[in-house]
Order: sequence, then structure tokens, then C-alpha cells
Amino acid sequence: MTSTRHPPRRPPSAAPAARRGRRTPRTARLRAIAAAARLLNPVMRSLAGRQHVALFAQVRHCGRRTGRAYITPVTARPTADGFVVPLTFGEGSDWIRNVLAAGGC
Repeated sequence: MTSTRHPPRRPPSAAPAARRGRRTPRTARLRAIAAAARLLNPVMRSLAGRQHVALFAQVRHCGRRTGRAYITPVTARPTADGFVVPLTFGEGSDWIRNVLAAGGC
């Protein structure tokens, strides 16, 4: 007689045991950068766009799902065609995904 009280057990995760939950030097570095960004973003946001602080800029964008307005401080350099904005956290960061989904900012 089988019991229907508990669902059948799932097979173990496909990831090797050595990789699950393990922090690599790269992820530790990105976590440290993200923590620093959370602390510095309010300061950068207040300085961005001022006449004597040309390094910082503000990206104003809307959320992909919520439509909420966001302001993200970034570093930007002017070029002949516009601006160059380095992607510190890569193309997977929320603000760049919002900008690409909206087609602009």
C-alpha cells in the first residue's frame, strides 16, 4: 500500500556538489561592489548632473514590469555621437534591461 501523504522525492540537483552554494572570488568581488554601490548611490545621485562633477550622470528609466520611474547614477563620458556608459555589473543589471526593453531612457 502506498501513501499519498508525501510527494515523491526529487532527484538531486544537476549541479555538482562542489559548485552548489560555493562562492568564487568573482562572485565575492561582485557582492562587495554591489554593497558599495548601495552605500554610494545616494551620494552619487545627489552629485550627478552638476556642473563641476562631469563624471557622474543620471539615467532616468521606467521599470519593465511595474512602470515605476527610477533614477540610477552612472559614470558617463561624452563622445561625438552621445555618451559612453560603462556597465559595471554587466548587461544583466536591472537598469540596462529596463532601458533596452523601453528602447531608450
